[in-house]
Amino acid sequence: MITQNIQGIFLSPRTYRSLAVFLSGILVGIFPDIAVAGGIPAIVLIAGLALIAWIVSIFLPKQPRFNVIIKSPQTITSSQEEINYARQVFIGFVPLFTSHSAAVRQFAKDEKDEYNNAIKNLEFGRLDLEQSNFQPTIKAIISHKSKLKHCYLLATTGTSQAAFGSLEYAELLIEYLKQHYGLTCEFHFGQKYSISLDEDSLVLGKTYDLIQSVFQEITPQFDLTEVVADITTGFRSMTLGMILACLDEERDIEFVGTKYDERGKPDGSLKPTIFSFHPQMRQEN
Repeated sequence: MITQNIQGIFLSPRTYRSLAVFLSGILVGIFPDIAVAGGIPAIVLIAGLALIAWIVSIFLPKQPRFNVIIKSPQTITSSQEEINYARQVFIGFVPLFTSHSAAVRQFAKDEKDEYNNAIKNLEFGRLDLEQSNFQPTIKAIISHKSKLKHCYLLATTGTSQAAFGSLEYAELLIEYLKQHYGLTCEFHFGQKYSISLDEDSLVLGKTYDLIQSVFQEITPQFDLTEVVADITTGFRSMTLGMILACLDEERDIEFVGTKYDERGKPDGSLKPTIFSFHPQMRQEN
């Protein structure tokens, strides 16, 4: 209780600076009048200014400085590493479905209605999900299959043609994971776990808030070491929102990368990598 009372008298750094400027201004302002009147000697006024500066330096809160300590990453390249590094809770994004297959892209262009029906009817054979931008997300999720209990798939929504969302693809991804990889974990998706794209400047903040609420939902049941947040897909503002949300505590982040050849081109193999980090107070000299 005593500590709380003492801390309560401290003001913000900006308030202390303003107070110092205000008091110094008063002394500087009255200095000529006092000097002309033969009042307090100039040395006393100078001493007063020095005293104010000293008091401010004592009470002005020091800004803490931190280093971010990044631990050795855990790269999943084998079935044994999948078992060793698997987590019980996965958080990731549902991307807007885009096929890398020339045949599927032509199908979407020539038979647009039929293509949309294929998505709604979960016709995986016609959509070839493994040759799409779903592949990294699929790889990220199935890497945790041995332990996975909860999978949070955060999607996007929109109300205009310029801001359509990925929520309509969530069920397609989930059913594919169930039917083709035998996942039996509980999937969390829907409007509750979606972010509106109608106002681009708000996406980062909405993503941050959503990730925080997901962690609040998770933490009563699971330790943070059993949770991973994947930043592989999603809009850049969403990725940044997830990263910032994971900085609050020691929350691990996953990214699905690949190898590159001597010309800097990806060779096709996907490698989920988990990054663990924590802040450390910097020692000031």
